[in-house]
Amino acid sequence: MDRKEHKTSYIKWIVLFILLYAIIIAIGIWASQRDAQREAERKYEFNIIQSIIKDVVLYQEEVKNWGYQVSVLTPQEKPEDEALQYYYRNYYQPILILTDADGGKYCFCYGFDGYTSIVSYTSMAEQTSGEYEEELKTVRLELAKRNRHQAPFEENLNEVEVSAYYECESRVGKGEKGRRVDKQRKRAENVSVWQTNLIKLYCAVCDNSSTIESVLQRQSNNFRPQFTDEECITVYLWGISQRRFEQKAIYNYTRNHLLEWFPKLPSYQAFSDRLNRLAPAFQALSEYWLSVIGVELQGQMKYIVDSCPIILAKGPRSGNAKVARELCEKSYNSSRKEWYYGLKLHAVVAHKQGHLPIPVSLMTSGAAQHDLPAAKQIVQDHASLKPGKLYADKAYIDANWAHSLKQDCALELLTPRKKQKGDVLVSRDTFSTFVSSVRQPVECFFNWLNRLTDIQTASMVRSLSGLLSHVFGRIAAALASLLFNS
Repeated sequence: MDRKEHKTSYIKWIVLFILLYAIIIAIGIWASQRDAQREAERKYEFNIIQSIIKDVVLYQEEVKNWGYQVSVLTPQEKPEDEALQYYYRNYYQPILILTDADGGKYCFCYGFDGYTSIVSYTSMAEQTSGEYEEELKTVRLELAKRNRHQAPFEENLNEVEVSAYYECESRVGKGEKGRRVDKQRKRAENVSVWQTNLIKLYCAVCDNSSTIESVLQRQSNNFRPQFTDEECITVYLWGISQRRFEQKAIYNYTRNHLLEWFPKLPSYQAFSDRLNRLAPAFQALSEYWLSVIGVELQGQMKYIVDSCPIILAKGPRSGNAKVARELCEKSYNSSRKEWYYGLKLHAVVAHKQGHLPIPVSLMTSGAAQHDLPAAKQIVQDHASLKPGKLYADKAYIDANWAHSLKQDCALELLTPRKKQKGDVLVSRDTFSTFVSSVRQPVECFFNWLNRLTDIQTASMVRSLSGLLSHVFGRIAAALASLLFNS
């Protein structure tokens, strides 16, 4: 009997080994097929672009209708444009170049390979004597693949971190000094730069005091706290700008360094409770400052729409989270490949050559809500969108909505192509890659917003009011930075 059981056990181990060996072989076959498919896609994209370069004259009118000038850089000719020197030195095939109205150049060889631009402007530089001198500055922005032989990147980007695929570099150079300009200082000599910025922030908040009072709707005429709402808002926004991202850290920083400025600072418990009640005020300030920033937008616009997650809990903890269930949901983040509990921040930004995109409209929704209904709501609520183009990823493809945008808002919706059954294309076409490259600045915007305010990390939030204060307070801090510190 023992001998029979031993034989049965031996057979089980043999079967298990055979299954394991079969799984390893299957994984190896799948990996080789995947690599072969990627190589085919890379060659396919390369061949398409080279065929366009060969007959570039046939495509000039179509590309011109998109608002771009098309040209070709060959390995034999050295470009006069300094921004294209990188491609002359490192590429040995012709490069297709699309130049926008601001002089920025989108370069295509193995799909979308990079973007480059050089912008010059004059600014006033303060001298030690207190006078100002005009200087010529040059801003150079370069975005290039780390490995130029890689296949085109996926279009549907929801995260700001793409540094593993693209290398981004920006440099500011000072040119020759211009004429000396006599200019009286606008601040007292004993007041430093940070004090000036703090005063500007407090005055900007006080300018909207009537709006703050109307949205808070105090229930008692006797409610006149010694530590005012305007002071509380200023303390919070200033703390975020000093990279204190938690309420406790903001409170301690103010008590240790700014108590002369805010002598009526209450206890931490009262401060935290007040902040949680100020979410409507932060929202009102954000809406007003957004409208101020949008005033400078003129002419035909290039808008970009996308979303990013605001995470209260992730991984195994996402299934047990209970905070702010009125707004938060559990969802899967495909870019990070993880489950999280929280909400989404949707943004429509306006492309600005050589600069950070200008935020036009911001909106929150549950994490599980699809991006398309949120985008429709943003466009419906923001009726002042100017005619132009709206760039989006595949999640926003909707023929009826595109027609409505064209008819009602004079906006042309441009998205990557969604592969249909029987499509002759192996993968993405050049137009899809182009749309994806134009969308990249919105990722820079989300990256900038998160680095400045840490808005995506909300694990310390314990209530709905606290979550709203976290979101709108940090949006207000970012907008204040754009307005007063630029």
